[in-house]
Amino acid sequence: MVKSFIRYCVGGSLIYWLQIFFAATLIELSDLDYHYALLIALISGWFLTYYYHKYVTFGSNSKSKKTALYFMLVMISIYVGWYGLSFILERYTSIHYFIITIISSIPFSLAGFFINKYYVFKK
Repeated sequence: MVKSFIRYCVGGSLIYWLQIFFAATLIELSDLDYHYALLIALISGWFLTYYYHKYVTFGSNSKSKKTALYFMLVMISIYVGWYGLSFILERYTSIHYFIITIISSIPFSLAGFFINKYYVFKK
């Protein structure tokens, strides 16, 4: 389980940075508003993350289209929770925002891993 959690974290982090690179590329090479570029990069990243976790992290053979839907719902919930907690901590504490981002990502990464492992990509 530790190896799959490491794959989950490393893959998710790499794809996150790819999203940022993709968004920056869209912004710089096109006349696209940065909000739209970020949204396109985020959605593209979620699809890439889905396939990465499906095949590399969890080795799922599921052919169900519901798996992708459940994964996207989990991702949306994780992002909303993470950003919500980060926002609250940043507004009401004196902790630096970078530390808040790192600390608040830990419980949501763990939750995302276990929800995806045992419910979304269950074998």
